[in-house]
Amino acid sequence: MLLLLVLIFSYGRTHALAASGKSLQNDTVGTLSDTSMANSGVIVIQGIFDPAGEKLLELKPVHRYSYHSGPIPDQRKGRFAVRVAFASGRITTVPFDALVADDAGRMAHGFFEVTVPVSGEVTSICVTDESGSKTFACVPGAKDLR
Repeated sequence: MLLLLVLIFSYGRTHALAASGKSLQNDTVGTLSDTSMANSGVIVIQGIFDPAGEKLLELKPVHRYSYHSGPIPDQRKGRFAVRVAFASGRITTVPFDALVADDAGRMAHGFFEVTVPVSGEVTSICVTDESGSKTFACVPGAKDLR
């Protein structure tokens, strides 16, 4: 079973293959790009804030994956938020805190990674403060996702 799951991820097959019990020899389930699931999965946004949390120092390229997940981190409030806009007009907001800590318990703002479930064409991805009044960075959606 583990080998089957590894092969599914290795060859870009969707989770539907594992759930349906179909074998890899049955080529009726294609890669993500040629299925109806092509616009669903998650996007992962990573970056680094300065220690005070005032400036976004780096925003790494956004990646899109075919696996399914809820928002990560799964929290109701945070100092920052990722706002994902879709071609349908829907906006998904995931709050987060970009906090890192050392062994002594000292905390500062720094690296963050946010996973956002997506379904449909993404038109923009923005990193903002919690209220959305300050935008740290905004990138265009679908064509720039890797």
